[in-house]
Amino acid sequence: MKSIKKRMLLLFSLVMVLACSFSESAYATPGAADTTGIVVVVIDPGHGGSDTGNKNGSLYEKNMALVTAQAMYEELLNYGGVLPYLTRTDDTELSVEQRVELAGYLHADLLVSIHYSASAEHQLHGVEAWIPSEAPCHAFGYQFGSLWNLHMGNYGFHMRGIKTRAFPDGGHQDIVPQAMAQGLVAVALEHGFLDAAADLALEDTEEKMRALGRLDALAVAQYFGLKRNTGEDYRNMSLTEIPGWQVWKHPVEVSDAPEICTLTEIGRNAATGEVTFQLDATDSNEALQYFDYSIDGGKTFRNLSVWPGYAWEKAQNEPRVVFTVVLPRRRTAKVVARVYNGYDVTTRSNEISIRIR
Repeated sequence: MKSIKKRMLLLFSLVMVLACSFSESAYATPGAADTTGIVVVVIDPGHGGSDTGNKNGSLYEKNMALVTAQAMYEELLNYGGVLPYLTRTDDTELSVEQRVELAGYLHADLLVSIHYSASAEHQLHGVEAWIPSEAPCHAFGYQFGSLWNLHMGNYGFHMRGIKTRAFPDGGHQDIVPQAMAQGLVAVALEHGFLDAAADLALEDTEEKMRALGRLDALAVAQYFGLKRNTGEDYRNMSLTEIPGWQVWKHPVEVSDAPEICTLTEIGRNAATGEVTFQLDATDSNEALQYFDYSIDGGKTFRNLSVWPGYAWEKAQNEPRVVFTVVLPRRRTAKVVARVYNGYDVTTRSNEISIRIR
């Protein structure tokens, strides 16, 4: 650990005193270990210092990200042909610009920013990778993000997939477009939601956080075609082919919402109070991800569920879902449904008033 800190302190000091301009592209390429020599991977534990990130009780994102990043760093040391670095090794606060500057100074082939999520209504769950929006960085990020999502899904997470953001908006994911502007490939990895019980069960101890870091390192090893010093050899591994709709369509902006969300009652059991609904929804840009419903006219929503047949790599999925709700008797229920796309932008359905006598 002391050697890690010494290396980081030296490199960071150099970055702070040099006003570097990076005119030369440093695009990552699959199999770079075979074609260009040593691969440089900069691992960025998100947040730090007074910027705690998300939190849940005694769990702080800044600390979790550091544990995961250090485990990723240590695991990559077991492979030949790769030189990993950390942007921080303690509770230090860094700006996005400082993180990107360090990666540029090191001529990073890949900048990996480590994070854990939370949602405003504390109901979302799953993992996602934020990647560059423009070619060729987009293609490289998509291939890496595909590998990473697969490992996270096998570990037990819901795969929310790959996201892009064309322009900075003040959040930590700005590291991706800012790095892209410097000719660097960066990905921001969101390792589940701290406020989701299903995700928390997979990340609530230091060993679980370290296990995620080792999976992050595995994705890097497979992406670059590395060979473990003793063991696995990924030099001949084939990468995911990129679907045409992912490469050529303009990146979806977070303001885009599903165009259609229509709720229809299709059955009722007065004896039990069960009412069955059909929800038809469409998003022409991407697959639908979740749906939930309200019985009080949209004041509160419940039972967030994954949309049937959802797979993040699909351009579209099933256009409808059928669900059953038990409504209270002798009271008018105002039923509204809500559908989410991959960016968690929602559209509400029409309202249906029902009174079970």
